[in-house]
Amino acid sequence: MLQSYTHAPSRKQSTLRAACTVLVAATSILAVAMPAQAADAPPADLTAEVAIPADDTTSAPSPDEAAASDSGTPADEAPVEDVVPDEAPAEDVVPDEAAEPEASPDPDAEITDEADAVQPADAVAPEVAAQADAQAAVKALLKLPSRVIGPGGMSVLTFKDKPAGATAVELRLTGSGAWRTTSVLACTSWGRCDRDPILVAHKGQTNTGTQVVTLGSNDKNRVTLHNDHASVRVTPEIVRFIVPEGAKPAPAPVAAPAPKPAPAPKPAPAPAPKPAPAPAQPVGGKPGAANTGVPAGKTLKVHHGDLTITTAGTVIDGLDIRGFVRVKAPDVTIKNSIVRGKPISGGMHLIQASSTGLLVQDSELVPQYQSVWISGIVGKSFTLRRVDIHHVIDQVAITGGNVRIESSWLHDNLHYANDPNHRDGSHDDSIQIQAGSGIAIVGNTIEDANNAAVMITQDTGKVANVTFAGNWADGGACTINVAEKGRGAIQGMSVLDNTFGRDTRHDNCAILAPPTTRLTVDDNFYTDGKPVTVSKG
Repeated sequence: MLQSYTHAPSRKQSTLRAACTVLVAATSILAVAMPAQAADAPPADLTAEVAIPADDTTSAPSPDEAAASDSGTPADEAPVEDVVPDEAPAEDVVPDEAAEPEASPDPDAEITDEADAVQPADAVAPEVAAQADAQAAVKALLKLPSRVIGPGGMSVLTFKDKPAGATAVELRLTGSGAWRTTSVLACTSWGRCDRDPILVAHKGQTNTGTQVVTLGSNDKNRVTLHNDHASVRVTPEIVRFIVPEGAKPAPAPVAAPAPKPAPAPKPAPAPAPKPAPAPAQPVGGKPGAANTGVPAGKTLKVHHGDLTITTAGTVIDGLDIRGFVRVKAPDVTIKNSIVRGKPISGGMHLIQASSTGLLVQDSELVPQYQSVWISGIVGKSFTLRRVDIHHVIDQVAITGGNVRIESSWLHDNLHYANDPNHRDGSHDDSIQIQAGSGIAIVGNTIEDANNAAVMITQDTGKVANVTFAGNWADGGACTINVAEKGRGAIQGMSVLDNTFGRDTRHDNCAILAPPTTRLTVDDNFYTDGKPVTVSKG
């Protein structure tokens, strides 16, 4: 048989338990009477910089190319080869959120184990919470959302918290997912771009680049990124804003520092004033004779006759070409050169871009023998950078996508009253867009055309995703003329931050577009300061 037993405490154990109870009560009374003292309290001064680790490992799968072909080869020239347009952009990713400080546990929550016991929320040092808040704020300021920029495309970075007086921003870009090498330029809101790209992204790699970019005038708070050859995922970060000491109005009114200009000049000869030239790296000023074409002092070698390029990656540097140039290989570069053409009796362009990835840089296109038959460059998938094109009929004819024209000078079009191609005289345009998507015209001087500075015709195909930003443009019946020609509205066209002249045949006609084509128009002004509006027609 099982029996139950109850163990009664001894008299000695009862006495010991009573003594412990009295000791605990006395300790509680003493704790109430004495003020709380936090051990190892953090310092109250949290003004030191908070280091935030940079995210430089953003990656994305390489996008696939989309097979397609463009039509519209000029009938008067060697046929333009079909090319495979660039890939569709990869899916956007959700940017990392700013880190938030951990929430303090609920002081009223039930404590189930001694190890789970925590201090009430008001017992946490306020400096710790302030430091966590500072980290979240700095990270939110530094990192901007990741985005995919297509070939010939652009993306605008807007700085909502730009400090007052900031004249430049140092940016860091991380790029990945490009299927071939592509370059990203950083440009101000008014179209000036640095000579060197901020980022060069290579196939299958994650690359990073940093650059100081001058901020635009009129208190602009944005920078535009322009991509050239292949879609790339870009993650931008703000490293710092640059505020020159002279731009700070606060120190000026202080009377006490006034007598201290004597020590002030001493740092001036030192590196202190040298931050100013850093933002000056971008090519500034309106494109013209001084900052386009072949750089002064460059010695050129004369090449007689036409030049046909069939080897990929060929670089033409320092030639004076007395003939026409036919580019039939990808990724060709023509720089520091002049293309003059030769006498001819049929329509021809000085350069024919029949492949992909052509770059023409710091060069001049001007016919040695001016003629109604000669124009500047024709094709698709090319970039013009600081190019001077003049004394031709049409300076640029775009027959397909992925074209970028930047910091160039298009001027002095030829116009003939008796033109065998047109009964009413030459229809000379600075830029004629016949078909294509992903076209960027940024930071150029475009003037002197009789018909239009930019003429969108859709003659041979649909036109879409055209950016016209930061240009000085004038001339034509209307400076920008958009025609749908039965192919439907032009989608994704933006006209931003341009200065338009008044030398148009129709008054107040900077932009002419059908009502069915909806343009994004912002910050465009005439040279007299009046805002530009779109004329419907």
